[in-house]
Amino acid sequence: MRGVLQEVQTAQCFYEPQMEYVLLERLEQETDSSIVIPDNAKEKSVRCKVVAVGEGRIIGGVVVPINLAPGDTVLITKYGGEDTELDGKKYVLCRASEIKLRLKQ
Repeated sequence: MRGVLQEVQTAQCFYEPQMEYVLLERLEQETDSSIVIPDNAKEKSVRCKVVAVGEGRIIGGVVVPINLAPGDTVLITKYGGEDTELDGKKYVLCRASEIKLRLKQ
């Protein structure tokens, strides 16, 4: 469901991004020869999977929802967001405005 607050449940607790923040999981990308190249070895945009979405941004006293949902695939700049680790898993926490595009499949 787009535009509604999303929570992520792990073994120990729930994680809920606040307002215009989005919790992402980096995806490894493959080359044409099926060799996996880790994201830190490239200078291109980084493909991520949306894990959880905050409520949205407040504009003029109204909350404008974020048009993303868990499971969406997005592109962010290589250095976009803040790397964080929650319960042993690596994530990226970024503002929705740092997301360059959503890939439709």
